[in-house]
Amino acid sequence: MAKKIKKMLPDVRHHVCIRKRDLGKALSACEKSLELSKAVAPTCTLDHENDFDERDLVPPEDCIPKKQIFFLKTSKTGSTTVAQIIARFSYNNQLKALFGEDSSGNLLFANRTRPFNANDCYLGRDLPVSQKFDASFVHLRYDRDEVRKVMKPGFSAVSILPSPHEFLDLFGYESLPSMFLMNHQFYFFGYPSVLLRSKEKTEYLADQWIEKISEEFDLVLIMEEMLASLAIFMLKFCWTSGDMIHFKLNSNPTKKPILSAKAKSALQELIWADFKLYNHFKDKLHSHKEYFGVKGFVLICQELTLQN
Repeated sequence: MAKKIKKMLPDVRHHVCIRKRDLGKALSACEKSLELSKAVAPTCTLDHENDFDERDLVPPEDCIPKKQIFFLKTSKTGSTTVAQIIARFSYNNQLKALFGEDSSGNLLFANRTRPFNANDCYLGRDLPVSQKFDASFVHLRYDRDEVRKVMKPGFSAVSILPSPHEFLDLFGYESLPSMFLMNHQFYFFGYPSVLLRSKEKTEYLADQWIEKISEEFDLVLIMEEMLASLAIFMLKFCWTSGDMIHFKLNSNPTKKPILSAKAKSALQELIWADFKLYNHFKDKLHSHKEYFGVKGFVLICQELTLQN
């Protein structure tokens, strides 16, 4: 497996930025992310079984699998599970993937949380011939122009969002980094979320940012609707149900205190912009369902349940 994994990474013989001791760690982290296991997926039910035909699972003849995927990996959102799916697809299709020099391959904390820059240290940066990558599925803070410099043209951009309530429950209020306290979800998309204080004074700014994110990202998954999100991913990018096999990774089993209705209301007023962003893409996910049709969508949902 190690030889095949190395094909995903650029040749580092001429790399002046790489530290030798970290290359083995990066390869090991990559290999770990590609290990397969089984998981229990949510049940998908049919309301009118007689109305569905398995032939709806057959993709159209002109459906070509999308191989260039940029996945904006975020924190505590189920993104490790999605990253694993894209990592394995890259491995199986011998695609070049972007990796940082951190032992986990991430480009977020290694850059002191600033947005990604094409001059940052990553595997293959200093090769004589400039590298363009097919895939990215590691932590980084998004910058559209800089990402375009390292990705192959025509890539599709994907990310994932959790309910703001769910995010805080998963992270834990006491351990939450200060950078995530105010409308943190904009932070990963590269925007200075600290500016979004008063809704009355800055809602126009949030609306502008949401519009730009919506234009630049082909699909934003919703954590609480993971199975539906993966079904839409599969349909939109012409992947197979076999490509979507996954198991739940890096989840936090610790139960957090349940917020009271009053606390939830206060939180919604405090991080109003995060709720606005989340609701926008949740509505957009549902519009994808309608576009692909309930018939085919439910069959794909059912197929993914069986595969996992």
